Amino acid sequence: MDYKFINTGSEEHLNLRIQSERLIKEYNSLDYEDNAGKRNILENLFGSIGENVFV
Repeated sequence: MDYKFINTGSEEHLNLRIQSERLIKEYNSLDYEDNAGKRNILENLFGSIGENVFV
């Protein structure tokens, strides 16, 4: 097996982590019934999601 080192301390990974944490905080602050807002945030976090997704 070949293993590849990933520098998680890079500026790119740090920026992705900060962006993800902001989106999660925003997700957690949404109203329970704001399904469109939740879906939008989940799509930003994961790139795409299927139908009828609940977290």
